[in-house]
Amino acid sequence: GLGIGIYGSSSCSVINNTVSGNFNPGIYLQSANNNNVFNNEASHNIVAIRADGSDNNIIENCVGFAGAPGVMAAAGHNYAHHNRFTRIAPTAVRSLGSTLMLTDNLFYNNEVALLGNAGTDARWNWWGDSTGPNCPQNPDGQGDSIRGNILFDPWYADTSFFVHAFPPRT
Repeated sequence: GLGIGIYGSSSCSVINNTVSGNFNPGIYLQSANNNNVFNNEASHNIVAIRADGSDNNIIENCVGFAGAPGVMAAAGHNYAHHNRFTRIAPTAVRSLGSTLMLTDNLFYNNEVALLGNAGTDARWNWWGDSTGPNCPQNPDGQGDSIRGNILFDPWYADTSFFVHAFPPRT
């Protein structure tokens, strides 16, 4: 089933929830604008958080163990800040026709951290290693891989920027 859904609404908040084991998105913002998804734990969902709207803020969530994208932004301009993405396959964050800004996030132990388009700005994130993400533009990067025409440089070399950070699990 579906965890939490907001349909065609604005100025709503989804705060302090645990969503797990959903065959559909754990948190779904459909045709929803100007909403906040804050301090949730989303794991073992087909898609943890899906935003099909504009100006939605995805902040301080812990997203892991997803069977599809941890966060999928499919429309509009959306923001993801101060989130933790770990052990997600195939992709931690996927941008489909959305302008997506990601900053101050932790990505580690994901099959692919980010699959984006030209509207994806992913500067100032930690990619699981001080050398940054692995991609054609940064072939020496030992962190999680990214794919697409994405702005990613500069990045954080460690997790000291992240107040709630915890060390990577091996």
